[in-house]
Amino acid sequence: MTTSSKETALVTYAILQGKEVYHIYSLKRFLVLFLFLLTFVIPTRILAHASLTDSVPEQNSQQPHSPKEIRLTFNERLEKGNVSIKLFNADGESIIPANALTDTNQKQIYLPLSPLENGYYTVSYKVISADGHPISGSYIFTVGETTEAPPIQGGLASKGHHFNHNGLSDFTLEQLLHYVARIVYYMSLLTLVGWIFWMTVQRESTMQEIHALDLQYSVMLQRIFFLMHVVLIGTQLPNLLVEWQLSNILSLFSGTTIGLSWLAMLGLSLFGFLFLHRVKWFDMLWLILMIATKSFSGHASATDSPLQTVLLDIVHLLSAAVWVGGILYILVHWQKSRYHAKKFIPYFSDVALASLVILILTGTLLTLIFLPDLSYLIHTEWGILLLVKSGLVLLVLVVGSLLRYDLRKKNMSSMQKLLGLDSTLMTLIIVVVGLFTYMNPLPTNEPLRWQVNNERLHVAVSITPNQVGTNKMKVSVWLPHQVGKPKNVQLLVISQDTDIPPIDVPIIPVQTNSEQNVIPGFSPYTYEKEGPYLPFAGKWTIQVRVMDPSDSEIIFNKEFVIY
Repeated sequence: MTTSSKETALVTYAILQGKEVYHIYSLKRFLVLFLFLLTFVIPTRILAHASLTDSVPEQNSQQPHSPKEIRLTFNERLEKGNVSIKLFNADGESIIPANALTDTNQKQIYLPLSPLENGYYTVSYKVISADGHPISGSYIFTVGETTEAPPIQGGLASKGHHFNHNGLSDFTLEQLLHYVARIVYYMSLLTLVGWIFWMTVQRESTMQEIHALDLQYSVMLQRIFFLMHVVLIGTQLPNLLVEWQLSNILSLFSGTTIGLSWLAMLGLSLFGFLFLHRVKWFDMLWLILMIATKSFSGHASATDSPLQTVLLDIVHLLSAAVWVGGILYILVHWQKSRYHAKKFIPYFSDVALASLVILILTGTLLTLIFLPDLSYLIHTEWGILLLVKSGLVLLVLVVGSLLRYDLRKKNMSSMQKLLGLDSTLMTLIIVVVGLFTYMNPLPTNEPLRWQVNNERLHVAVSITPNQVGTNKMKVSVWLPHQVGKPKNVQLLVISQDTDIPPIDVPIIPVQTNSEQNVIPGFSPYTYEKEGPYLPFAGKWTIQVRVMDPSDSEIIFNKEFVIY
Protein backbone atom coordinates (compact mmCIF):
# COMPACT_ATOMS: atom_id res chain seq x y z
CA MET A 1 0.00 0.00 0.00
CA THR A 2 1.35 3.45 -0.92
CA THR A 3 1.86 6.26 1.58
CA SER A 4 -1.09 8.14 0.13
CA SER A 5 -3.46 5.18 0.39
CA LYS A 6 -2.30 4.50 3.96
CA GLU A 7 -3.11 8.06 4.96
CA THR A 8 -6.50 7.85 3.28
CA ALA A 9 -7.30 4.68 5.14
CA LEU A 10 -6.12 6.23 8.40
CA VAL A 11 -8.31 9.30 7.88
CA THR A 12 -11.35 7.14 7.12
CA TYR A 13 -10.73 4.97 10.16
CA ALA A 14 -10.24 7.99 12.42
CA ILE A 15 -13.45 9.65 11.34
CA LEU A 16 -15.47 6.48 11.71
CA GLN A 17 -14.00 5.60 15.08
CA GLY A 18 -13.84 9.13 16.51
CA LYS A 19 -10.18 8.82 17.50
CA GLU A 20 -7.57 11.56 17.43
CA VAL A 21 -5.20 11.41 14.51
CA TYR A 22 -2.19 13.69 14.41
CA HIS A 23 0.09 14.50 11.51
CA ILE A 24 -2.63 13.99 8.88
CA TYR A 25 -2.14 16.78 6.42
CA SER A 26 0.48 17.54 9.04
CA LEU A 27 2.00 20.81 10.10
CA LYS A 28 5.24 19.61 8.55
CA ARG A 29 3.71 19.39 5.09
CA PHE A 30 2.11 22.82 5.40
CA LEU A 31 5.43 24.33 6.47
CA VAL A 32 7.27 22.63 3.61
CA LEU A 33 4.74 24.17 1.21
CA PHE A 34 5.21 27.57 2.80
CA LEU A 35 9.01 27.37 2.67
CA PHE A 36 8.76 26.41 -1.00
CA LEU A 37 6.66 29.48 -1.66
CA LEU A 38 8.95 31.64 0.46
CA THR A 39 11.91 30.47 -1.61
CA PHE A 40 10.44 31.01 -5.04
CA VAL A 41 7.95 33.80 -4.37
CA ILE A 42 10.07 36.90 -3.89
CA PRO A 43 7.61 39.77 -4.08
CA THR A 44 8.83 43.20 -5.00
CA ARG A 45 7.70 46.69 -4.16
CA ILE A 46 4.04 47.10 -3.30
CA LEU A 47 2.19 49.79 -5.21
CA ALA A 48 -0.91 50.02 -3.01
CA HIS A 49 -3.10 53.00 -3.88
CA ALA A 50 -1.81 55.37 -6.53
CA SER A 51 -1.26 58.98 -5.49
CA LEU A 52 -0.84 62.16 -7.49
CA THR A 53 2.78 63.34 -7.56
CA ASP A 54 2.80 66.08 -10.19
CA SER A 55 0.29 68.22 -12.02
CA VAL A 56 0.52 70.47 -15.07
CA PRO A 57 -0.70 73.15 -14.53
CA GLU A 58 0.49 73.02 -10.93
CA GLN A 59 -1.93 73.29 -8.04
CA ASN A 60 -2.67 76.91 -7.00
CA SER A 61 -0.37 78.19 -9.76
CA GLN A 62 -0.89 81.27 -11.89
CA GLN A 63 -0.35 80.61 -15.59
CA PRO A 64 0.53 83.69 -17.71
CA HIS A 65 -1.01 82.01 -20.76
CA SER A 66 -3.59 79.31 -21.38
CA PRO A 67 -1.97 75.86 -20.91
CA LYS A 68 -2.06 73.47 -23.85
CA GLU A 69 -3.03 70.47 -21.75
CA ILE A 70 -3.71 69.13 -18.29
CA ARG A 71 -1.23 66.36 -17.42
CA LEU A 72 -1.37 64.48 -14.12
CA THR A 73 1.41 62.13 -12.98
CA PHE A 74 0.87 59.36 -10.42
CA ASN A 75 3.46 57.40 -8.49
CA GLU A 76 2.06 54.02 -9.52
CA ARG A 77 0.38 52.21 -12.37
CA LEU A 78 -3.26 52.99 -13.18
CA GLU A 79 -6.00 51.00 -14.84
CA LYS A 80 -6.59 52.07 -18.45
CA GLY A 81 -10.37 52.19 -18.31
CA ASN A 82 -12.60 54.89 -16.79
CA VAL A 83 -10.00 57.66 -16.54
CA SER A 84 -11.43 61.15 -16.22
CA ILE A 85 -10.19 64.74 -16.11
CA LYS A 86 -12.80 67.47 -15.95
CA LEU A 87 -12.23 71.21 -16.06
CA PHE A 88 -14.66 73.68 -14.49
CA ASN A 89 -14.71 77.46 -14.81
CA ALA A 90 -15.34 79.87 -11.94
CA ASP A 91 -19.11 79.43 -12.40
CA GLY A 92 -18.85 75.67 -11.83
CA GLU A 93 -19.59 74.84 -15.47
CA SER A 94 -17.83 71.88 -17.05
CA ILE A 95 -16.03 73.19 -20.14
CA ILE A 96 -14.05 70.10 -21.22
CA PRO A 97 -16.38 67.09 -21.54
CA ALA A 98 -13.89 64.65 -23.14
CA ASN A 99 -12.43 61.69 -21.22
CA ALA A 100 -8.72 61.78 -20.44
CA LEU A 101 -6.02 59.76 -22.18
CA THR A 102 -3.47 57.44 -20.56
CA ASP A 103 0.19 57.27 -21.56
CA THR A 104 2.01 54.02 -22.36
CA ASN A 105 3.43 53.41 -18.87
CA GLN A 106 -0.01 53.98 -17.32
CA LYS A 107 1.30 56.49 -14.79
CA GLN A 108 0.18 59.67 -16.51
CA ILE A 109 -3.19 60.89 -17.72
CA TYR A 110 -3.61 63.96 -19.89
CA LEU A 111 -6.27 66.05 -21.57
CA PRO A 112 -5.61 68.51 -24.45
CA LEU A 113 -7.12 71.95 -23.92
CA SER A 114 -8.59 74.60 -26.15
CA PRO A 115 -7.50 78.19 -25.39
CA LEU A 116 -8.82 79.30 -21.99
CA GLU A 117 -9.91 82.79 -20.99
CA ASN A 118 -8.38 84.51 -17.98
CA GLY A 119 -9.83 83.34 -14.68
CA TYR A 120 -9.86 80.58 -12.08
CA TYR A 121 -10.28 76.96 -13.12
CA THR A 122 -10.86 73.78 -11.13
CA VAL A 123 -9.37 70.48 -12.26
CA SER A 124 -11.22 67.37 -11.15
CA TYR A 125 -9.80 63.91 -11.81
CA LYS A 126 -10.85 60.33 -11.23
CA VAL A 127 -8.78 57.18 -11.87
CA ILE A 128 -8.61 53.56 -10.75
CA SER A 129 -5.35 52.40 -9.17
CA ALA A 130 -3.73 49.05 -9.95
CA ASP A 131 -5.32 47.47 -6.86
CA GLY A 132 -8.81 48.34 -8.10
CA HIS A 133 -9.50 51.30 -5.83
CA PRO A 134 -10.92 54.59 -7.12
CA ILE A 135 -8.76 57.67 -6.60
CA SER A 136 -10.14 61.18 -7.05
CA GLY A 137 -9.26 64.75 -6.26
CA SER A 138 -9.38 68.36 -7.41
CA TYR A 139 -7.31 71.54 -7.39
CA ILE A 140 -7.38 75.11 -8.70
CA PHE A 141 -5.13 77.09 -11.03
CA THR A 142 -5.37 80.56 -12.54
CA VAL A 143 -4.91 81.78 -16.11
CA GLY A 144 -3.69 85.35 -16.61
CA GLU A 145 -4.45 88.31 -14.36
CA THR A 146 -7.90 88.22 -12.80
CA THR A 147 -9.82 90.17 -10.17
CA GLU A 148 -12.26 87.32 -9.52
CA ALA A 149 -12.28 85.66 -6.13
CA PRO A 150 -11.10 82.04 -6.25
CA PRO A 151 -13.90 79.45 -5.84
CA ILE A 152 -12.95 78.27 -2.37
CA GLN A 153 -16.34 78.37 -0.67
CA GLY A 154 -18.08 75.02 -1.08
CA GLY A 155 -19.15 73.52 -4.40
CA LEU A 156 -16.04 72.76 -6.41
CA ALA A 157 -13.74 74.16 -3.76
CA SER A 158 -10.22 72.87 -3.84
CA LYS A 159 -9.05 71.31 -0.61
CA GLY A 160 -5.82 70.04 -2.06
CA HIS A 161 -5.38 66.60 -3.52
CA HIS A 162 -7.81 64.15 -1.99
CA PHE A 163 -7.52 60.39 -2.16
CA ASN A 164 -10.23 57.90 -1.26
CA HIS A 165 -9.90 54.87 1.03
CA ASN A 166 -7.31 56.21 3.42
CA GLY A 167 -9.38 55.65 6.54
CA LEU A 168 -12.66 55.59 8.40
CA SER A 169 -12.93 59.30 9.15
CA ASP A 170 -15.86 61.31 7.84
CA PHE A 171 -17.91 58.13 7.60
CA THR A 172 -21.09 58.47 5.55
CA LEU A 173 -24.07 56.16 5.24
CA GLU A 174 -22.90 55.20 1.76
CA GLN A 175 -19.46 54.26 3.08
CA LEU A 176 -21.03 52.29 5.93
CA LEU A 177 -23.12 50.25 3.49
CA HIS A 178 -20.04 49.74 1.34
CA TYR A 179 -17.97 48.36 4.22
CA VAL A 180 -20.82 46.19 5.50
CA ALA A 181 -21.16 44.70 2.02
CA ARG A 182 -17.42 43.96 1.94
CA ILE A 183 -17.46 42.33 5.38
CA VAL A 184 -20.40 40.05 4.51
CA TYR A 185 -18.79 39.36 1.12
CA TYR A 186 -15.56 38.18 2.72
CA MET A 187 -17.49 36.10 5.23
CA SER A 188 -19.51 34.43 2.49
CA LEU A 189 -16.44 33.78 0.32
CA LEU A 190 -14.34 32.21 3.07
CA THR A 191 -17.16 30.10 4.49
CA LEU A 192 -18.18 28.86 1.03
CA VAL A 193 -14.64 27.93 -0.04
CA GLY A 194 -13.90 26.36 3.36
CA TRP A 195 -17.15 24.41 3.34
CA ILE A 196 -16.47 23.02 -0.16
CA PHE A 197 -12.94 22.08 0.94
CA TRP A 198 -14.14 20.03 3.90
CA MET A 199 -16.96 18.43 1.90
CA THR A 200 -14.47 17.38 -0.77
CA VAL A 201 -11.92 16.04 1.71
CA GLN A 202 -14.54 13.98 3.55
CA ARG A 203 -16.71 12.92 0.63
CA GLU A 204 -15.91 9.20 0.76
CA SER A 205 -16.13 8.95 4.54
CA THR A 206 -19.44 10.64 5.39
CA MET A 207 -22.76 8.86 5.68
CA GLN A 208 -25.52 9.51 3.17
CA GLU A 209 -27.64 11.69 5.46
CA ILE A 210 -24.61 13.76 6.49
CA HIS A 211 -23.64 14.22 2.86
CA ALA A 212 -27.19 15.36 2.03
CA LEU A 213 -27.01 17.95 4.81
CA ASP A 214 -23.63 19.12 3.54
CA LEU A 215 -25.07 19.51 0.03
CA GLN A 216 -27.98 21.52 1.38
CA TYR A 217 -25.67 23.98 3.13
CA SER A 218 -23.36 24.11 0.13
CA VAL A 219 -26.18 25.31 -2.13
CA MET A 220 -27.30 27.83 0.50
CA LEU A 221 -23.76 29.21 0.88
CA GLN A 222 -23.39 29.46 -2.90
CA ARG A 223 -26.60 31.46 -3.14
CA ILE A 224 -25.53 33.79 -0.34
CA PHE A 225 -22.14 34.37 -1.95
CA PHE A 226 -23.65 35.03 -5.39
CA LEU A 227 -26.04 37.56 -3.87
CA MET A 228 -23.28 39.27 -1.88
CA HIS A 229 -21.05 39.43 -4.93
CA VAL A 230 -23.79 41.22 -6.85
CA VAL A 231 -24.34 43.56 -3.88
CA LEU A 232 -20.61 44.27 -3.69
CA ILE A 233 -20.51 45.16 -7.38
CA GLY A 234 -23.50 47.44 -6.88
CA THR A 235 -21.83 49.30 -4.00
CA GLN A 236 -18.47 49.71 -5.76
CA LEU A 237 -19.66 50.49 -9.27
CA PRO A 238 -20.72 54.13 -8.65
CA ASN A 239 -17.27 54.96 -7.24
CA LEU A 240 -15.44 53.40 -10.19
CA LEU A 241 -17.48 54.83 -13.05
CA VAL A 242 -16.69 58.23 -14.48
CA GLU A 243 -20.31 58.63 -15.61
CA TRP A 244 -23.32 56.34 -15.86
CA GLN A 245 -22.95 55.56 -19.54
CA LEU A 246 -23.07 52.18 -21.26
CA SER A 247 -19.63 52.75 -22.83
CA ASN A 248 -18.09 53.43 -19.42
CA ILE A 249 -19.69 50.32 -17.92
CA LEU A 250 -18.45 48.15 -20.80
CA SER A 251 -15.00 49.70 -20.50
CA LEU A 252 -14.89 48.96 -16.78
CA PHE A 253 -15.86 45.30 -17.17
CA SER A 254 -13.66 44.66 -20.20
CA GLY A 255 -10.66 46.91 -19.67
CA THR A 256 -9.87 46.88 -15.94
CA THR A 257 -8.56 44.16 -13.67
CA ILE A 258 -11.32 44.63 -11.12
CA GLY A 259 -14.04 44.49 -13.80
CA LEU A 260 -12.62 41.30 -15.31
CA SER A 261 -12.32 39.73 -11.86
CA TRP A 262 -15.97 40.55 -11.16
CA LEU A 263 -17.02 38.79 -14.37
CA ALA A 264 -14.76 35.83 -13.63
CA MET A 265 -16.22 35.48 -10.14
CA LEU A 266 -19.78 35.60 -11.51
CA GLY A 267 -18.87 32.92 -14.05
CA LEU A 268 -17.26 30.70 -11.41
CA SER A 269 -20.32 31.07 -9.18
CA LEU A 270 -22.63 29.95 -11.98
CA PHE A 271 -20.33 27.03 -12.81
CA GLY A 272 -20.47 26.06 -9.15
CA PHE A 273 -24.26 25.77 -9.23
CA LEU A 274 -24.02 23.49 -12.26
CA PHE A 275 -20.98 21.30 -11.69
CA LEU A 276 -19.93 21.23 -8.02
CA HIS A 277 -19.93 17.94 -6.08
CA ARG A 278 -19.67 15.80 -9.18
CA VAL A 279 -15.92 15.33 -9.56
CA LYS A 280 -13.47 15.77 -6.70
CA TRP A 281 -10.70 17.39 -8.75
CA PHE A 282 -13.13 19.95 -10.18
CA ASP A 283 -14.25 20.96 -6.69
CA MET A 284 -10.65 21.56 -5.57
CA LEU A 285 -9.83 23.47 -8.75
CA TRP A 286 -13.00 25.55 -8.38
CA LEU A 287 -12.23 26.70 -4.84
CA ILE A 288 -8.64 27.58 -5.77
CA LEU A 289 -9.88 29.62 -8.74
CA MET A 290 -12.38 31.41 -6.51
CA ILE A 291 -9.62 32.52 -4.15
CA ALA A 292 -7.25 33.34 -7.02
CA THR A 293 -9.85 35.55 -8.70
CA LYS A 294 -10.27 37.51 -5.49
CA SER A 295 -6.50 37.89 -5.05
CA PHE A 296 -6.09 39.38 -8.52
CA SER A 297 -8.27 42.38 -7.64
CA GLY A 298 -6.66 43.66 -4.46
CA HIS A 299 -3.44 44.91 -2.92
CA ALA A 300 -1.59 41.72 -3.86
CA SER A 301 -1.99 42.48 -7.57
CA ALA A 302 -0.51 45.98 -7.22
CA THR A 303 3.18 45.02 -7.26
CA ASP A 304 5.92 45.14 -9.85
CA SER A 305 5.61 41.33 -10.08
CA PRO A 306 1.93 40.69 -9.27
CA LEU A 307 1.92 36.98 -10.04
CA GLN A 308 4.36 36.26 -7.22
CA THR A 309 2.48 38.28 -4.61
CA VAL A 310 -0.90 36.97 -5.74
CA LEU A 311 0.34 33.40 -5.27
CA LEU A 312 1.29 34.20 -1.69
CA ASP A 313 -2.09 35.86 -1.12
CA ILE A 314 -3.86 32.77 -2.50
CA VAL A 315 -2.11 30.59 0.09
CA HIS A 316 -3.05 33.11 2.79
CA LEU A 317 -6.74 33.20 1.85
CA LEU A 318 -6.98 29.42 1.36
CA SER A 319 -5.55 28.89 4.86
CA ALA A 320 -8.13 31.31 6.23
CA ALA A 321 -10.93 29.56 4.33
CA VAL A 322 -9.91 26.14 5.65
CA TRP A 323 -10.05 27.43 9.20
CA VAL A 324 -13.28 29.43 8.79
CA GLY A 325 -15.05 26.67 6.86
CA GLY A 326 -14.03 24.08 9.43
CA ILE A 327 -15.45 26.12 12.30
CA LEU A 328 -18.73 26.57 10.44
CA TYR A 329 -18.79 22.85 9.65
CA ILE A 330 -18.44 22.00 13.35
CA LEU A 331 -21.07 24.52 14.43
CA VAL A 332 -23.62 23.27 11.89
CA HIS A 333 -23.15 19.61 12.72
CA TRP A 334 -22.97 20.32 16.45
CA GLN A 335 -26.60 21.37 16.14
CA LYS A 336 -27.68 18.89 13.45
CA SER A 337 -25.54 15.83 14.09
CA ARG A 338 -23.39 16.14 17.20
CA TYR A 339 -22.04 12.62 16.82
CA HIS A 340 -20.55 13.50 13.44
CA ALA A 341 -19.20 16.84 14.77
CA LYS A 342 -17.39 15.06 17.63
CA LYS A 343 -15.75 12.70 15.14
CA PHE A 344 -14.77 15.59 12.88
CA ILE A 345 -13.14 17.74 15.57
CA PRO A 346 -9.99 15.62 16.08
CA TYR A 347 -9.41 15.59 12.32
CA PHE A 348 -9.98 19.32 12.09
CA SER A 349 -7.73 20.14 15.05
CA ASP A 350 -4.37 19.49 13.38
CA VAL A 351 -5.40 20.98 10.05
CA ALA A 352 -6.70 24.13 11.77
CA LEU A 353 -3.44 24.55 13.67
CA ALA A 354 -1.42 24.19 10.46
CA SER A 355 -3.76 26.63 8.68
CA LEU A 356 -3.34 29.23 11.39
CA VAL A 357 0.45 28.87 11.34
CA ILE A 358 0.49 29.39 7.57
CA LEU A 359 -1.99 32.25 7.96
CA ILE A 360 0.37 33.99 10.39
CA LEU A 361 3.49 33.35 8.31
CA THR A 362 1.99 34.47 5.00
CA GLY A 363 0.31 37.43 6.67
CA THR A 364 3.63 38.49 8.18
CA LEU A 365 5.41 38.18 4.86
CA LEU A 366 2.70 40.15 3.04
CA THR A 367 2.95 42.87 5.67
CA LEU A 368 6.69 43.09 5.16
CA ILE A 369 6.04 43.45 1.43
CA PHE A 370 3.34 46.08 1.82
CA LEU A 371 5.27 48.16 4.35
CA PRO A 372 8.91 49.12 3.77
CA ASP A 373 9.10 50.08 7.45
CA LEU A 374 7.14 48.36 10.22
CA SER A 375 6.89 51.67 12.08
CA TYR A 376 4.33 52.65 9.42
CA LEU A 377 1.87 50.35 11.20
CA ILE A 378 1.06 53.08 13.72
CA HIS A 379 0.70 55.82 11.09
CA THR A 380 -2.33 54.47 9.22
CA GLU A 381 -5.68 53.00 10.12
CA TRP A 382 -4.71 50.06 7.88
CA GLY A 383 -1.77 49.32 10.17
CA ILE A 384 -3.76 49.76 13.37
CA LEU A 385 -6.47 47.40 12.13
CA LEU A 386 -3.78 44.91 11.11
CA LEU A 387 -2.43 45.01 14.67
CA VAL A 388 -5.95 44.40 15.95
CA LYS A 389 -6.30 41.46 13.58
CA SER A 390 -2.96 40.07 14.76
CA GLY A 391 -4.09 40.27 18.37
CA LEU A 392 -7.32 38.44 17.53
CA VAL A 393 -5.37 35.70 15.72
CA LEU A 394 -3.17 35.23 18.79
CA LEU A 395 -6.33 34.84 20.87
CA VAL A 396 -7.51 32.23 18.38
CA LEU A 397 -4.28 30.31 18.94
CA VAL A 398 -4.88 30.39 22.70
CA VAL A 399 -8.46 29.20 22.26
CA GLY A 400 -7.25 26.50 19.86
CA SER A 401 -4.75 25.26 22.43
CA LEU A 402 -7.50 25.04 25.04
CA LEU A 403 -9.72 23.20 22.57
CA ARG A 404 -6.98 20.65 21.90
CA TYR A 405 -6.56 20.17 25.64
CA ASP A 406 -10.30 19.65 26.16
CA LEU A 407 -10.29 17.30 23.18
CA ARG A 408 -7.75 15.06 24.84
CA LYS A 409 -9.71 15.22 28.10
CA LYS A 410 -13.02 14.73 26.22
CA ASN A 411 -14.50 17.71 28.07
CA MET A 412 -17.39 18.38 25.68
CA SER A 413 -19.08 21.03 27.82
CA SER A 414 -15.99 23.24 27.84
CA MET A 415 -15.40 22.54 24.15
CA GLN A 416 -18.82 23.88 23.24
CA LYS A 417 -18.08 27.19 24.99
CA LEU A 418 -14.67 27.46 23.38
CA LEU A 419 -16.15 26.76 19.94
CA GLY A 420 -18.55 29.64 20.46
CA LEU A 421 -15.66 31.89 21.46
CA ASP A 422 -13.64 30.70 18.46
CA SER A 423 -16.50 31.53 16.07
CA THR A 424 -16.86 34.99 17.65
CA LEU A 425 -13.16 35.69 17.17
CA MET A 426 -13.44 34.42 13.60
CA THR A 427 -16.27 36.87 12.91
CA LEU A 428 -14.33 39.78 14.39
CA ILE A 429 -11.28 38.94 12.29
CA ILE A 430 -13.36 38.89 9.10
CA VAL A 431 -14.91 42.24 10.07
CA VAL A 432 -11.42 43.72 10.44
CA VAL A 433 -10.33 42.17 7.14
CA GLY A 434 -13.35 43.63 5.37
CA LEU A 435 -12.34 47.07 6.62
CA PHE A 436 -8.60 47.23 6.10
CA THR A 437 -8.40 45.45 2.75
CA TYR A 438 -9.97 48.55 1.18
CA MET A 439 -7.59 50.98 2.87
CA ASN A 440 -4.19 52.23 1.80
CA PRO A 441 -1.40 50.24 3.52
CA LEU A 442 1.05 53.12 3.12
CA PRO A 443 0.82 56.53 4.78
CA THR A 444 0.17 59.27 2.24
CA ASN A 445 2.89 61.83 1.55
CA GLU A 446 1.10 65.16 1.55
CA PRO A 447 2.75 68.32 0.16
CA LEU A 448 4.63 70.12 2.92
CA ARG A 449 3.36 73.64 3.61
CA TRP A 450 4.92 75.36 6.62
CA GLN A 451 4.83 78.96 7.78
CA VAL A 452 6.46 80.84 10.66
CA ASN A 453 5.62 84.42 11.63
CA ASN A 454 7.26 86.80 14.08
CA GLU A 455 7.84 90.52 14.43
CA ARG A 456 11.17 90.48 12.56
CA LEU A 457 10.19 88.42 9.52
CA HIS A 458 7.80 85.87 8.03
CA VAL A 459 8.91 82.62 6.38
CA ALA A 460 6.85 80.15 4.32
CA VAL A 461 8.19 76.87 2.89
CA SER A 462 6.51 74.42 0.53
CA ILE A 463 7.73 71.10 -0.88
CA THR A 464 5.69 69.45 -3.60
CA PRO A 465 4.94 66.64 -4.08
CA ASN A 466 7.03 65.95 -0.94
CA GLN A 467 8.24 62.46 -1.76
CA VAL A 468 11.44 60.64 -2.64
CA GLY A 469 12.83 61.96 -5.91
CA THR A 470 12.31 65.27 -7.69
CA ASN A 471 10.49 67.95 -5.69
CA LYS A 472 9.80 71.63 -6.15
CA MET A 473 11.06 73.53 -3.10
CA LYS A 474 9.91 77.07 -2.50
CA VAL A 475 10.94 79.51 0.25
CA SER A 476 9.18 82.86 0.72
CA VAL A 477 10.61 85.46 3.08
CA TRP A 478 8.98 88.73 4.17
CA LEU A 479 11.16 91.44 5.76
CA PRO A 480 10.03 94.88 6.97
CA HIS A 481 10.17 97.54 4.27
CA GLN A 482 12.86 99.51 6.13
CA VAL A 483 15.15 96.49 6.47
CA GLY A 484 15.45 95.80 2.75
CA LYS A 485 16.37 92.65 0.83
CA PRO A 486 17.82 89.66 2.75
CA LYS A 487 21.58 89.28 2.42
CA ASN A 488 21.32 85.50 2.17
CA VAL A 489 18.61 82.82 2.31
CA GLN A 490 19.72 79.22 2.68
CA LEU A 491 17.64 76.03 2.60
CA LEU A 492 19.03 72.80 4.08
CA VAL A 493 17.45 69.35 4.29
CA ILE A 494 18.91 67.18 7.07
CA SER A 495 18.43 63.41 7.41
CA GLN A 496 17.66 62.28 10.95
CA ASP A 497 18.15 58.59 10.12
CA THR A 498 21.67 58.78 8.67
CA ASP A 499 24.91 60.61 9.41
CA ILE A 500 25.19 62.20 5.96
CA PRO A 501 25.93 65.95 5.99
CA PRO A 502 23.04 68.38 5.45
CA ILE A 503 21.97 68.77 1.81
CA ASP A 504 22.24 72.40 0.68
CA VAL A 505 19.40 73.14 -1.74
CA PRO A 506 20.63 75.81 -4.23
CA ILE A 507 17.50 77.93 -4.23
CA ILE A 508 17.47 80.96 -6.54
CA PRO A 509 15.35 84.15 -6.49
CA VAL A 510 12.20 84.13 -8.65
CA GLN A 511 9.58 86.71 -9.55
CA THR A 512 6.09 86.19 -8.11
CA ASN A 513 2.78 87.96 -8.18
CA SER A 514 3.19 90.50 -5.40
CA GLU A 515 -0.58 90.95 -5.08
CA GLN A 516 -0.88 87.36 -3.82
CA ASN A 517 1.87 87.78 -1.19
CA VAL A 518 0.87 90.97 0.59
CA ILE A 519 1.71 91.32 4.28
CA PRO A 520 1.24 94.94 5.45
CA GLY A 521 4.58 96.57 6.26
CA PHE A 522 6.67 93.73 4.76
CA SER A 523 8.34 93.12 1.39
CA PRO A 524 8.22 89.61 -0.10
CA TYR A 525 11.20 87.68 -1.53
CA THR A 526 10.75 84.24 -3.06
CA TYR A 527 13.30 81.52 -3.85
CA GLU A 528 12.76 78.21 -5.62
CA LYS A 529 14.58 75.12 -6.80
CA GLU A 530 13.41 71.87 -8.33
CA GLY A 531 15.50 68.72 -8.03
CA PRO A 532 16.16 65.38 -6.25
CA TYR A 533 17.07 66.79 -2.86
CA LEU A 534 15.10 64.18 -0.86
CA PRO A 535 16.95 61.02 -1.94
CA PHE A 536 15.32 58.45 0.37
CA ALA A 537 12.43 57.89 2.75
CA GLY A 538 12.70 58.57 6.47
CA LYS A 539 12.70 61.38 9.00
CA TRP A 540 13.98 64.74 7.80
CA THR A 541 14.47 68.25 9.11
CA ILE A 542 14.12 71.24 6.84
CA GLN A 543 16.17 74.23 7.96
CA VAL A 544 15.79 77.80 6.69
CA ARG A 545 18.55 80.30 7.49
CA VAL A 546 17.76 83.95 6.78
CA MET A 547 20.45 86.66 7.08
CA ASP A 548 19.30 90.27 6.88
CA PRO A 549 21.43 93.18 5.58
CA SER A 550 22.84 93.78 9.09
CA ASP A 551 24.26 90.20 9.16
CA SER A 552 21.72 89.12 11.76
CA GLU A 553 20.75 85.49 11.08
CA ILE A 554 17.59 83.71 12.14
CA ILE A 555 17.25 79.91 11.84
CA PHE A 556 14.00 77.93 11.58
CA ASN A 557 13.64 74.14 11.72
CA LYS A 558 10.74 71.90 10.72
CA GLU A 559 10.67 68.11 11.11
CA PHE A 560 8.72 65.92 8.68
CA VAL A 561 8.60 62.35 7.42
CA ILE A 562 8.84 60.98 3.88
CA TYR A 563 7.06 57.62 3.61
